[in-house]
Amino acid sequence: MRLLISRPHLKKVEADARARAPLEACGILVGKQKDHDFEVLDVIKTSNVMESPTRFEIDPEELYRVMKSAEANGLDVIGFYHSHLGYGAGPSVVDLDRMKFLPNLVWLICDISAEGANFGAFSMRGDKLVELELAVA
Repeated sequence: MRLLISRPHLKKVEADARARAPLEACGILVGKQKDHDFEVLDVIKTSNVMESPTRFEIDPEELYRVMKSAEANGLDVIGFYHSHLGYGAGPSVVDLDRMKFLPNLVWLICDISAEGANFGAFSMRGDKLVELELAVA
């Protein structure tokens, strides 16, 4: 399984993460699923209603608007992104708990530090966590 994403989209996620630090940034990944691959065609920044450095929650109204817009354009919400602030690009315990309730979607994590940004992409398949290969174009 792969996450197909452009370098400009990754840069947009990183820029959002840096702009909102020390709080977690979050947003929605819009695109298409092709077989076992997910292709990101748009990255939509959303508010983090929790305003927390370690948790995020997207406003349901924002999510609904993005879903309707994606549908109108023949696309799907394929997942979410959020930032970690120097504690790794893997899912936290909180992330894992939430992923169980939204399986088969992509969770792109951008870990930012002074040294740069690291990315990880994951999906929950049944009760199994799967790391996706990042294919950057």
